[in-house]
Amino acid sequence: MTINAIRSSVLLVSVLLVEDDSLVASSLARMLRLKKFDVSICPDPKKALELCDKRQFDLIITDQKMPVMTGTEFAAIAKDKQPKARTLLISGYINEKEAAAAIENEHINRFVAKPWHNEDILSIVESELQIGDTILSEKKIDSEPILLNAS
Repeated sequence: MTINAIRSSVLLVSVLLVEDDSLVASSLARMLRLKKFDVSICPDPKKALELCDKRQFDLIITDQKMPVMTGTEFAAIAKDKQPKARTLLISGYINEKEAAAAIENEHINRFVAKPWHNEDILSIVESELQIGDTILSEKKIDSEPILLNAS
């Protein structure tokens, strides 16, 4: 089943976006929602990990430079909680060696440098969902997208 076939059905691709910059988070979320993805935004990585205990995600997108922990640290913990989820790391502050090490350790699946072109990140997202062979045919829509505040 292709991503387009999945999207045209009643089911949604579930995305967790962990980004402390509200402008970046809302811009990326808006773009993904236009593609009919169910996007939950969480600016706090610790709260995002709590959410990973309560809900299954198909894709996790995390920023690298955040308060409390880095995106690679978050991804390592999230991968234990969400082993089937594909994970993208976005950053303007990480060097290639750090990104390569995180990919090699299988904490993240792809690295996307900021700033990005919208068409490129959408293509990467769709590619990662296909690579992950995400099985959505048995999923049900659990709830409305969730917005968690850092407070």
